[in-house]
Amino acid sequence: RDGDLIPDEIEDAADKVKSTAKEVKRRAKNVKKEIKDVVDAAKEVGNQLGDVGAAVKGKKRQGRKKKK
Repeated sequence: RDGDLIPDEIEDAADKVKSTAKEVKRRAKNVKKEIKDVVDAAKEVGNQLGDVGAAVKGKKRQGRKKKK
């Protein structure tokens, strides 16, 4: 089509690969952000588990004080 002696099918395939690679990078970036959020939430759960054990033993509450 453009007269550069490269088969059009190869050019079309290369364009498709480029667009697919761009989409894969975008998705990978989003997955990375979500995994970070999950890790942060898991750490918070781990911190809270210790508080549950302390409550079972009868110790005072470690969290925020209730508003009056």
